[in-house]
Amino acid sequence: MKEELLNRLPNWYKNIDAKSQYLILSNDFDSWWSCKYLNQLFGIQVGGFFDLNKGLYLNHEIADGKEPIAVDLAVTGDKKTFDNHYSLPDLQRINPNVIK
Repeated sequence: MKEELLNRLPNWYKNIDAKSQYLILSNDFDSWWSCKYLNQLFGIQVGGFFDLNKGLYLNHEIADGKEPIAVDLAVTGDKKTFDNHYSLPDLQRINPNVIK
């Protein structure tokens, strides 16, 4: 089952690069823990914080010129995200809840 699930995920997660990407943290524990884990695995830093009421805050020293990866956020479009919310499928979203 694990291998079957991994084969259905987009492959971008295999090439996470701390020099060209940064994480966007949301305001809950799942996001914080996931960002901490991704930092340990890939050395990638949190460069943004998304508050559902106030919007996106960026640390420009980390984020400028880099591609964002949202963590525990359901973003739309061609954006990379790790997400656990039930939402519409997206080619760049890694979300086991929408894989069928």
